[in-house]
Amino acid sequence: MSKRFVNLSSKICNQDIITQTDLVVAQELNEAGIITIPNIFNPDNSKVRTTIIGSYYGWVFDREETCYVARGPAIPIDIAMGLHRIVGNELRVAGYPGHVSPIEYYGKFGVSSYDVDSQEALNALTKAISDLAHGGPIQKDGSRKLN
Repeated sequence: MSKRFVNLSSKICNQDIITQTDLVVAQELNEAGIITIPNIFNPDNSKVRTTIIGSYYGWVFDREETCYVARGPAIPIDIAMGLHRIVGNELRVAGYPGHVSPIEYYGKFGVSSYDVDSQEALNALTKAISDLAHGGPIQKDGSRKLN
């Protein structure tokens, strides 16, 4: 199991806290190749005091206390199952705490929401999204291979 994200929640909201949190969030997102954009919501109204969110091929990444909530266009079930096999304990389908598989939760439909608990899982998710966006490697059975 890889290292989980640290808890970034804060009851205090001042410019120093926001700046420190923005630095951590930007570093986590940048490591995964995710573009940072301004968060239009006021950090005073959030448990995590940040002015940025992530954007990647139609997916949005919002930092919560100990994870990212990732939402975007559905990832086909075969790719989602591949992700589940690789980082399923750190990439929770629709934020479900029981670590159910994508097929258990969505059936044959694709996955459009995850809670991401570690940098390794965030990197794996963005790799899968990038592979899909660029037509990633296709297996003989029609599925796409995740490297």
